[in-house]
Amino acid sequence: MTSGFAHSANLLSNKDKYLSNNNIELNSENNLVLNKKQTVCLPNNNDNYTKINNLFLKKCSVLHVPANTTLEVDNITIAPGARLIVDGKLIVTNDVDMKKYSVLNISSRGNVDIEGNFTAYRHIYFLVTGKIRVYGDFLLMN
Repeated sequence: MTSGFAHSANLLSNKDKYLSNNNIELNSENNLVLNKKQTVCLPNNNDNYTKINNLFLKKCSVLHVPANTTLEVDNITIAPGARLIVDGKLIVTNDVDMKKYSVLNISSRGNVDIEGNFTAYRHIYFLVTGKIRVYGDFLLMN
């Protein structure tokens, strides 16, 4: 559901055609950086697949992975106050790093596979009704 995101921008299925007018683009290393207070929803197309190297959610930014969508990422860093909402499938081939006051929300339809380590610092919000698998270390830091 993307109705809650009034100012969301859609990413096109071709990763080279991110909407530049919303400052959403991959840098030369195939990294996606969401700037402060930026809200983005991946397109909700059947069997939509996006692969990027690194995902950086800066302070108070939001990324929504809707149902029927797969996002594959090497590493994810979620800054304080940022939110990652997963209704589809998220595959992380390396590590996830959640800073304090960040949010990971996996809905009942969501499915997250983390092949590396999951590290979360104090005061995180971890809302899971779907599935999450961590094949590396699951670390909750104080």
